[in-house]
Amino acid sequence: MNIFILLYFLSVYFIIINAKTIEITKDIEEDDETFYTGTIIKYLNITDIPSGNENDDDNDVFISATTQKTFNETFYNQLNNGEQVLFNYFYDICIQPKPQLSSKETIDTFIDKNKISVDRVMTSLVYDNPQFWWIEKYSISLKTIYRPVDENNYIKVTQITYNFVNEKSIFKDLTSEDIYNMNLEIQFEVDLFLYQVELLNIHSKYKLIKFIHDYIIRNTVYEIEGEAYIHSIYGPLVKHKGVCSGYSETFKYLASFYGINIIIGRSITHEWNYAYINNKWYMIDTTWDDPSVYKENQSSSSSSSSSSPLSSSSSKTNDGYFYRPAKGDHSNLSYDYFLIGTKKHERDSDFLNDHNLIYSYFTTNSVVNYPYIETKDYVYSDDIDEYVERIQEINDKNSNANYSLMNHKSFLNYILFYLIINSFISFLVY
Repeated sequence: MNIFILLYFLSVYFIIINAKTIEITKDIEEDDETFYTGTIIKYLNITDIPSGNENDDDNDVFISATTQKTFNETFYNQLNNGEQVLFNYFYDICIQPKPQLSSKETIDTFIDKNKISVDRVMTSLVYDNPQFWWIEKYSISLKTIYRPVDENNYIKVTQITYNFVNEKSIFKDLTSEDIYNMNLEIQFEVDLFLYQVELLNIHSKYKLIKFIHDYIIRNTVYEIEGEAYIHSIYGPLVKHKGVCSGYSETFKYLASFYGINIIIGRSITHEWNYAYINNKWYMIDTTWDDPSVYKENQSSSSSSSSSSPLSSSSSKTNDGYFYRPAKGDHSNLSYDYFLIGTKKHERDSDFLNDHNLIYSYFTTNSVVNYPYIETKDYVYSDDIDEYVERIQEINDKNSNANYSLMNHKSFLNYILFYLIINSFISFLVY
């Protein structure tokens, strides 16, 4: 009889425990999944740029008490704790040699969806990391999961579902293997650049910024017609052609190997850089310093001159035509937009329209802040010049490829000898 009583109470106990487990399991389904989508503005027509699809009624989520309201080195530093968790999660995925382009995973951290902006997270991720050149759009969902700890307690965790490439993407056919192979090509070109800096023994921050400026212009042809890569670092570095976003993101990427703080500025129609030098911020627009050139027809004159940066890459007039110099031809190289202050072109309406800052890379929302930009142009002086050198850990972190050309000095010596001779000849000719 006692055995039956014991079995009875044991049955009741297990029913209660099981009921609690079922109750907790039901709680998993009580939180609605929240979806977020976005496409980088540089890939959109002006009329297609959204005003924002998250938290439109409460802009406080963008600039909250827990958010850095002033610019502090990176856009990442403007994120609150929950946003940094999400940023770090995506960063760890994207930095892999063969990044997983879509997945669903539950992390052991609770992210309060009411206190974050995915727009700001993704804007910061892409602005701070141009090496993630293949991110064109995102589709992300967040869901709170209630994970049982014991029969009486549970903790909140977060289920993240993401997709960086889908059937509507410009890079829709891109695979992780493709990214790996294309990053090998990027790393080859980066190593060539790094070795040239090493060979020239450049350790002045100003001179290195100037060298990067000239290097991009000398090796890139402005080209508005082409594959999607012209908008990214792959265009100028590997294919040697690109548009403004390719120029500016390549500038930031190359400077990062020396710890030089370069950030990206963006308007509805254009992209450029801001550089931090001698504790102040100045503007650099490498694209506008690589203008098209106007050449008159032989019947009129054989002269040529630089044109407005807004001129198309190839267009004709009755008396002549505009053209973009070929790779290696830097006869049009300009410094009109190199380390300038805000007063430099304040009366130039074309300049002001093209450089009217927006504060998101995906919408017209204001989700990030920018530093104060000096009003006067930068003036170089040996007395205040700053010393820089290559940061090896930056090289290792930014390089998604396992192969480094820097390990093959004999081959590089041959390549660099060719490049230097070629540059010298170009200098004499032009």
